Amino acid sequence: MNLTTILTLGLLLAIALVALALPIPPVDTDFYIRYQGVRFDGHTDAILGVEVSPDGRRLTSWSKDGTFRLWDARTGKCLSVRRGRLDEVSGYR
Repeated sequence: MNLTTILTLGLLLAIALVALALPIPPVDTDFYIRYQGVRFDGHTDAILGVEVSPDGRRLTSWSKDGTFRLWDARTGKCLSVRRGRLDEVSGYR
């Protein structure tokens, strides 16, 4: 082996050791909303949007899982679940 090969292998080994030492962040498979310190659990895929009612008492969310959810903003309780396309939801702007 020549010097260039040895240096290249040493560099690759150093990079690999650094990569192994770095912490791997946990994968978050939960899909939830956090609003005013309350956590809203229920969607099973990416959340595409959230709207808060004018009085702040309810949240509406829609997700790639094909559901629309109505939430109590104070407790985080899911009040209603509907399935369908965004343009089929009654009352959606």
